Amino acid sequence: MGRRKGKSSQKKIVASKKAVIPKSFKCPFCNNDEAVDCTMDWKRRVGELKCRFCGAEYQMAIHYLHEPIDVYSEWIDDCEQANAEGGGGAAYADDGDDYDAPRGASASASAKAAAADEDDDGEDLF
Repeated sequence: MGRRKGKSSQKKIVASKKAVIPKSFKCPFCNNDEAVDCTMDWKRRVGELKCRFCGAEYQMAIHYLHEPIDVYSEWIDDCEQANAEGGGGAAYADDGDDYDAPRGASASASAKAAAADEDDDGEDLF
């Protein structure tokens, strides 16, 4: 007959830690870490992403299997697709300067608008 083993020699059960899925991500437009927050509205079935710094937003339809990382991944895929099609979906132009002006705003366009305002000679067309 054998004898019982002591408590110190028994195997201890260690609970494994569950991986935490992040809910805040890096913004693809302003490149700030943990600036994009994800909210999942299960009643409306909409996943929403919004950057706290630049205000970039994205929404998509979700179902019960979606997680915040799925919504963020879809947004990144849509951004890459828009850039591949010609850059029509980007919010800011990237020309290497420290300041990123909104697309479509250029010095020549504002100069033309200022010149057109001076040509009116004070006549109001109401």
